Amino acid sequence: MTVKLAGIFAPMITNFHRGSEDLDLESFGRNAAAHGAAGVGGLVICGSTGEAALLSEYERVAVLEQARRSAKVGSTILMGCGGESTRQTIQRAKDAKTAGADAALVVAPHYYSSAMHDAALRTHYTRVADASPLPVVLYNIPKYMHFKLSPALVAELSQHENIIGIKDSSGDLELLGGYLASRGPQFTVLTGNGG
Repeated sequence: MTVKLAGIFAPMITNFHRGSEDLDLESFGRNAAAHGAAGVGGLVICGSTGEAALLSEYERVAVLEQARRSAKVGSTILMGCGGESTRQTIQRAKDAKTAGADAALVVAPHYYSSAMHDAALRTHYTRVADASPLPVVLYNIPKYMHFKLSPALVAELSQHENIIGIKDSSGDLELLGGYLASRGPQFTVLTGNGG
């Protein structure tokens, strides 16, 4: 599957009705349509900006389905699929495929951050990429992960045919340079603002 990772990807907020914790899918849909009309290359759904960690599995799917209905035709949708287990991440990627995502944005498990060394991360991401029906985009956001994906690990993972890029929200230019210098030829490096 070829997914175009080019241009600006708008990190979508998740809208709620004022005074409740109920999703406001109508407002969310208007925002998705407005971003498309503004010419963005794609949308990031259920990332950090979208408060993904606070959404139920049902809400995550509902937001994604609304994004797909409302987005400009041809817009690429990256869906936050990272979870605290490999099994949960794979299931989220499968659900995202069914609901219309183009790629899975995968933050590393980080509750047990001291155990997230390169070997554990390599195993996690490889298993996810092997099982995901969607292409995988790694997500480096040290502010919330409490560790960084090393350029050496990213270089190795970039060789996997189903890992197509990384979104780096570290704000660390040296780290970004490491990703750019060590990436494979079909691997895209996106930058975010979460550092």
